[in-house]
Amino acid sequence: MPLPVPPYTVWTMLANSAIAVAYNIFVLSTVSRLERLGCPCARDWRLRFIHTFTIVKLAWVLLVLLLLAAMPALLQSRTFQILTTLFAIASIFNLIIALQYLTGLREKGCLCAASRAKTAWEVFLWLQVATLGVLLLSSVLMLVGIGQLREFGRQLRAVPEKVVSAVARRRPGSRVR
Repeated sequence: MPLPVPPYTVWTMLANSAIAVAYNIFVLSTVSRLERLGCPCARDWRLRFIHTFTIVKLAWVLLVLLLLAAMPALLQSRTFQILTTLFAIASIFNLIIALQYLTGLREKGCLCAASRAKTAWEVFLWLQVATLGVLLLSSVLMLVGIGQLREFGRQLRAVPEKVVSAVARRRPGSRVR
């Protein structure tokens, strides 16, 4: 039987989901605006990919919210964790494609795409890159730290053996257990 989902996890997931919904609606409106303007820069496979992925992402976030409300224990299932991991990897690819697209707009000097929304979108994307960098760095540091803790544990376990053998050498005829 799965453990109940702690309340702080539920509230964290609700907050993250609300932010994700707002962000994806923002991206969707920005992309749709480019397409509505008939901007020649909007005729790019990357923009169509971003548009489609954003719709799928919105559906995913809303599905997670429904699952959280209806069956919170399902969120702890192995299948859900695997799907979430796969979706996170797909989101990294989307991030890369979006950054390539926006960087290309700047390099082309596309005037119809110039807007505060596009600039804000690019800032959000770079914040996501920075967040991923911090997460990756902290994961590496944790792994290094865990390795050092294991080595420290081995050294600690060796201390009693050294003490016992030192005591045994001092007393002639004593037995070491």
